Amino acid sequence: MEIHALMEALNKMLEADGRKERFEYCEEAGWDESENWHGIKLDNPTEPKNSIYISYDCGEFTVEYLGTHEHIQEDDELFATVKAILEDRVIAANKFKKNGKWCLSQITAFGYLGKMKWSYDYSGYKLSRDRAEEKAYLKAMEEKYDIRFLCWSGEPDEETKFKAIRNMMESEKKEIPLSDEVRQEVHMYCKQNYLHFFFDKFDYPEEARKCLISALQRIYGNTAAAKKLEQLLSRYRESMNCDYKGMIEEMKSLSGETGINEHTGYLLMFVLMSEILRDYYKERGVDSDMWKRCMFDLKYKLLECRAVYGNWGTFVPGWFPGFFNMTRFAFEKLQFEAIRFGEDYSKNGVVLTPDSTVLNVHIPRTGTRLDRESVDRAYAQAKEFFSDKFIDRPTVFVCDSWLLFPRHKEMLKPWSNLLSFISDYDIIRSGEYKDYHEVWRLFDMNYTPDLSKLPADTSLRRSYIELMKIGEKTGWGRGVYIYG
Repeated sequence: MEIHALMEALNKMLEADGRKERFEYCEEAGWDESENWHGIKLDNPTEPKNSIYISYDCGEFTVEYLGTHEHIQEDDELFATVKAILEDRVIAANKFKKNGKWCLSQITAFGYLGKMKWSYDYSGYKLSRDRAEEKAYLKAMEEKYDIRFLCWSGEPDEETKFKAIRNMMESEKKEIPLSDEVRQEVHMYCKQNYLHFFFDKFDYPEEARKCLISALQRIYGNTAAAKKLEQLLSRYRESMNCDYKGMIEEMKSLSGETGINEHTGYLLMFVLMSEILRDYYKERGVDSDMWKRCMFDLKYKLLECRAVYGNWGTFVPGWFPGFFNMTRFAFEKLQFEAIRFGEDYSKNGVVLTPDSTVLNVHIPRTGTRLDRESVDRAYAQAKEFFSDKFIDRPTVFVCDSWLLFPRHKEMLKPWSNLLSFISDYDIIRSGEYKDYHEVWRLFDMNYTPDLSKLPADTSLRRSYIELMKIGEKTGWGRGVYIYG
């Protein structure tokens, strides 16, 4: 974008906001007489030193106060506004009237000299151009609520328009005269749009997409239910250390009130929370790829629920908080979190006490083989990520799982990937389950006394069926792996 286009955009905003001031084009000699800086300025007659000057040199824009040549800091609202314009981003909606209509723009109304408005940057939303119902909805919004869209770069597309509606409502909701009904429609539409983005990113089955979208629409078809869902999401937005247990219970109740399967309701809530989690990741400077790896777990649990219960959702919502409070992270095909060890242990000169920090290891149901190479990469990456927890001592992994049941060493083939994983660990404790309620983890279905109904397509499954035929117990194990 060159300087004249910027000047035109800013002046259009000033005019629309009813201001008389205008940016003017000017040239100024650079440090080298062979070159000129091209810029625009906005004079401040009462305080000339605070006049705004925006220069363009070698493809870069500089925003400064003309009188002092003091660069406006990046956290200054003026800088943020101009920067957003230059990057052609969609930010907060304008609050001004023109020809009796509310106008929403791709950029904020350009107030000046201490009178800047809010600006928010929302990214990640994408409206498919071929979704006719979305275009029809936007057209209805424009006609029904007399909304006109103003954009310096020409007629905005559907994506830009809807972002503007959302931003208007979120940044100035107390001042914009829209009814609760309209707000509810827009909130539902924005969330539906995010669901499409999320489902595309993680390749959700079409039937699952329809189920979750339908659940969202049922909730937003009920004003009271919609407000409850918004309140749940607001709690998480206020703090990632919110009361997850209470939220899960409330979502269960909300699902019952709206006729949604509770498993579907649980997953819907956490998928919507994933948008907020992405912002937490940005704030803390954690790589967005980590967010993606962690959010794949929602899909793993979706497919697990479908296999075991025949519906789309999750029956283990209490598992997710570790991802959403950013204590559990995914590397390759394993997941890790720092925990207190909880008991005494020593081996090869390494001594652990109950208060020692260790990395708890989880093996998600990814649907792929747990090959040795990916396991080794996961250990190495986790060691580096959690390095501040293990200064001057080896990294220690601990795993509590049905997979570490000692009898598996008898059942698995010598070349088994699972046996290779189990062999990393010194099994320090183990036990047996009272019944077979945990076998769903292996068979993708709940236990049935009719063992002929259980799938027997792997050697481990066949071994379990033989074990259950003679009434023997299944169990679990706890193992320690001193890495390196």
